[in-house]
Amino acid sequence: QTKLVVAGSSTEYGHTTSFWEGPIPETAPLIPVTPYGVSKVATEMLCRQYFLNYQLPMVVVRLFVHVGTGHTENQAIQNFCLQVAEIEAGVRPPV
Repeated sequence: QTKLVVAGSSTEYGHTTSFWEGPIPETAPLIPVTPYGVSKVATEMLCRQYFLNYQLPMVVVRLFVHVGTGHTENQAIQNFCLQVAEIEAGVRPPV
């Protein structure tokens, strides 16, 4: 049977660091603060409707680690890259 895998995003949670210390539980409210986050919540809700109306089996995963431009510095890969750049520029001592 066909199963749909939907790529969600951690941006669906919004400013989670203001509310959660450590891992964000799946029960955390979805309060997106960017158009991208809103689009991901809307996609997930549409998928839910397809499941409820047509029993289309699906899995939604909320991904947290992405590589690319436009991410905040509090994400692991972006933070690591910033540290490396600062070390190479002589702004930060090596660890």
